[in-house]
Amino acid sequence: MGDGSEDISLDLILSYEMDSASRGGSMQRCDFSSRNFPERDAAEVAREFYASLGHIEIDPLDEHYVADVSVLLLPDLALAQVAASANTVRRTPTLLANSNDDLHVQMLTGGCATISQVGQEDQHLRAGDVWLSSNDSIFQCAFERGTYARSIAIPRAGLTPHLAESDFGRTRKLRSTPELQLLMHYAAGVMGPPGSTPLGPDLARQAAIHLHDLTALALGAKRDAAHRAQGRGLRAARYKAVVADLLTNLTSPELSLDWLAARHSISPRYLRDLFYGEQTSFSDFVRNKRLDKARDMLADSRFSHYNIATIAYDVGFGDLSGFNRMFQRRFRQTPSDLRATAREVAAQR
Repeated sequence: MGDGSEDISLDLILSYEMDSASRGGSMQRCDFSSRNFPERDAAEVAREFYASLGHIEIDPLDEHYVADVSVLLLPDLALAQVAASANTVRRTPTLLANSNDDLHVQMLTGGCATISQVGQEDQHLRAGDVWLSSNDSIFQCAFERGTYARSIAIPRAGLTPHLAESDFGRTRKLRSTPELQLLMHYAAGVMGPPGSTPLGPDLARQAAIHLHDLTALALGAKRDAAHRAQGRGLRAARYKAVVADLLTNLTSPELSLDWLAARHSISPRYLRDLFYGEQTSFSDFVRNKRLDKARDMLADSRFSHYNIATIAYDVGFGDLSGFNRMFQRRFRQTPSDLRATAREVAAQR
């Protein structure tokens, strides 16, 4: 494989083991791309990577195979996201013998796929579908338009005691539920884009607890486990989803407590409590985020032709005098002073 440098890189990649994070209680990240290897070796390197970390084998369907994979190891679970050329993925009896009993909750984030398993009807998946599989089952999955997926792997022993159901021998598509969507949304947020800085040990443990809770709820938790998860992982995931939606619609005139609660199918009181649980209120959070956006625009030369009133209205304030008063209270200077300071700094560069 090339001059040897690629071999060293692959050795480093393959040194990541699924349980290494649980021993240290921290989070490790591995970003793998076949693009870092000579094209003639890309498919073989990817095969080794998949076999080592996922106990599966791949059969590329494209002549020029490309795979970009990110793996995040947290205490007692792993997250992964994949973007790859068309291929067929399978678990064979040989790979099964070297595998563990992890359960995988996987979402197809793009393209389509067909899952085949002995004794079962083929299952056809499209973008947005989520399916459940286990490392101790033999299956095949064809991604004719490429693999675009996100997955959560959790050791069965730590999860099944909290579930009402215990039959996980079949690879099957899961019914879409709010709990399942929250799980995948939260997992995407923890995963972050390739190259993201890993969380510290405390936050990694907290994220792992929340993911365990949400997975149990999505798969059908027992009563005690569901009650515990409702007050822990579910609240965290809902808050994260609500905040992401709020920030996307930060400048919308429609944004209000009732409007946001209705979009997430929760009561306004529950939404208000989510923010109180983070030591803030809905109105304070919105106001401060709008002020932050206004500050950024005032300091950005791209918006130098905007007057202060335009910026205030654009970020969601309807009253200029109120905006000026709140801005000065938060940043200890007027909008005009901040803009002047930003211009002076830019001129000195």
